[in-house]
Amino acid sequence: MKIFNQKGYIYKKHISTGGEGEVHLIQRDGRLYIAKIFSMMDDDSFQLLKHIQEIHAPNVPKIYDIYNCDDKTILIRDYIDGHTLYEEIEKNKMLTLERASFVALKICETLKTFHSIRPNPIIYRDLKPENIMISKDGEVFLIDFGIARYHKGESTRDTVLAGTKGYTAPEVMAGMQSDNRSDIYSVGLIFYEMLTGKNLLIPPFQIRPVKESNELIPKWVDKVIEKATEISMVMRYRDITELSDILKNPKSIRRAKTKWIWYCAALVAVIGILVFSLRIFNSDKFQKILDTSVFAIQENVQDTYEIMVDLEFDDIEDFSQMQLVGQKI
Repeated sequence: MKIFNQKGYIYKKHISTGGEGEVHLIQRDGRLYIAKIFSMMDDDSFQLLKHIQEIHAPNVPKIYDIYNCDDKTILIRDYIDGHTLYEEIEKNKMLTLERASFVALKICETLKTFHSIRPNPIIYRDLKPENIMISKDGEVFLIDFGIARYHKGESTRDTVLAGTKGYTAPEVMAGMQSDNRSDIYSVGLIFYEMLTGKNLLIPPFQIRPVKESNELIPKWVDKVIEKATEISMVMRYRDITELSDILKNPKSIRRAKTKWIWYCAALVAVIGILVFSLRIFNSDKFQKILDTSVFAIQENVQDTYEIMVDLEFDDIEDFSQMQLVGQKI
């Protein structure tokens, strides 16, 4: 093919054709490469791919070239000899927790690099098992960045709606702007699928407790998946680092739970003291004690008044002086 020949590549074979373009196997100097052919990209998308090429993010195949030819955009990257995560799930039905955590953490590692870019983080937007490659050496790679985009704080919607049904976050499907939490949602769904062999495209079309598929999975896994895949963005993990930290150290969930139990216990204790105090204050016994105290004070005041009144003065001048003293008191 001429679009490859002009760059010195030898065409080998067609691999696949999908909604995002064509995938071909090519060769140069005895080395194999993958060539992805897109419809002509706009300048923003083209520059984003150039940016990905420059940052050398972990677990991303090296991109060697990006160029336009006729009405097409061509991306040349490393060929990964291996299989997709989709194929691994299809073969094994369910992965072990150790294996699923390993793959999820590799994905988080890549997303952390993209989400940390400033001033505009890169949002992948199309996380799914088909876009995750496993090499024969066991390395995990994230491929296909054709619909990735920059997150722009001033925007409220994505310029172009994109993603894959069953994996894309609900706010994206609704036409809202995607952000780092949209990718977190997709990671949660992939983690769920690795452990259960199920996704939202098959009955019961919802996330069920993982224990229904595998009784050996600990309870904390359901909590992680539930939080990552919350319908509301604000209820998910705030960033990909928080999610990866939990996957690395699930005991922190229990510590956080214990801390909240102590907080709640303290709050209940304070409320109990207040209620108890109010009950005492409103009780007949307390009112009787209070009335007795008030009466005693009144008697004291009355006695003092009587003493002051009963004082005798020799003349009017002494009485006037006493009035002045009384005013000062």
